Amino acid sequence: MAASGFVILVLAFSDQTWQSVMDATRSRKEIGPDQTWYEEIHRYSLLFSPIPDGSLTRRFPVLLVMLCLITCLVVLLRRGQIRGAALGPSRRLLGVTALSFVALALTPTKHTHHFGIFAAVGGALAALTALAASSTVLRSRRNRAVFFAGLMVILAFAATGTNAWWYVSGWGVPWFDKRPSIEGYNASTFLLIIAAIALIVAFVEHLRIDEHNPKVVDQSLEERSRALRLGTAPLSVICALLIIGEVASFAKVFQEQWGTYSLGQDNIKQLAGNSCGLPDYVYVETNPLSGVLRVSPDQPVNATPGTRVRKPNEAEESPDAYLRAKMDGFGRDGCRQVTEPIPVNRTGHRQTSSAESERLSGEATSRLRPAPVSCAPSGTTCRNERSTGTFR
Repeated sequence: MAASGFVILVLAFSDQTWQSVMDATRSRKEIGPDQTWYEEIHRYSLLFSPIPDGSLTRRFPVLLVMLCLITCLVVLLRRGQIRGAALGPSRRLLGVTALSFVALALTPTKHTHHFGIFAAVGGALAALTALAASSTVLRSRRNRAVFFAGLMVILAFAATGTNAWWYVSGWGVPWFDKRPSIEGYNASTFLLIIAAIALIVAFVEHLRIDEHNPKVVDQSLEERSRALRLGTAPLSVICALLIIGEVASFAKVFQEQWGTYSLGQDNIKQLAGNSCGLPDYVYVETNPLSGVLRVSPDQPVNATPGTRVRKPNEAEESPDAYLRAKMDGFGRDGCRQVTEPIPVNRTGHRQTSSAESERLSGEATSRLRPAPVSCAPSGTTCRNERSTGTFR
């Protein structure tokens, strides 16, 4: 076990020195992210978030590992061993799986893709769970129904997440922004109904159990093989359906992304060896200056009269203040800016008297040319030399 743990050091230091590793570790601590072990809950909050970190395909494997680990521990503690599996390897497998969660808590970053470490033990753990859930171990239908209900519950929790993938991998994928649903009904609802039915069956079987006359289990080789097939059926069928569903969702992208990049099409082209991935669809401008808008000659060169523009001392400015947009002085010469509120009517125009209306009408008739307008934020009242109103 020690050798399997230290073998990673060969890969880690094959192309770098101890000093470079220490410098990289120090930089990550100073810049971040650098989270402590008691902040591990952040990883699980991401796992159940609506972003790709909490997608269906990331939730289900983690929840399945937890269910398999709990099932095997319960059977092992109650019966002393799992029939059909050696006791020593079973204990070591469960111990490594449990310690993997502890090792994850010690990592300074809390990303959900770190759960990929369970791929090393997930297959063996699923096989051990199939033995534990077979009828030779879980002898009563009640216990097998409870296990099936637990499997449906974790699948329902996984189905509450989106079928989201990061960036270009998620283009055109169905349910990338919502929970998987059928005719407007969430798939998680159907799965919870199935789990409830399984629990009802388990309750009925519990009432039918005769403690004084336990059922005799057939220990023949044929019956044990049949029990193993029944034990592996729920896990195998659910995992197979999930994989088929994911492959079908990427196949649907072919139509949506035909003629451009999609992850499914790229994988098929990779089999023929004639694909470079996303670079095949990236366009590069040969002349970046072509199509650039020309600068308008009517630019705000001087501050609006009455506006005092302070020239800050860059040496005294903080980085945040230096990067903040400067809005002082953006106005044309001679354009008066209104600071006092102007009453407007229900149509958004200024309320004026009859005499003032005649004066404004005469000015508009005598001088039919554009007037400079001072800029104002959306929803505020502004005025130029000859007109008023609300800037929208």
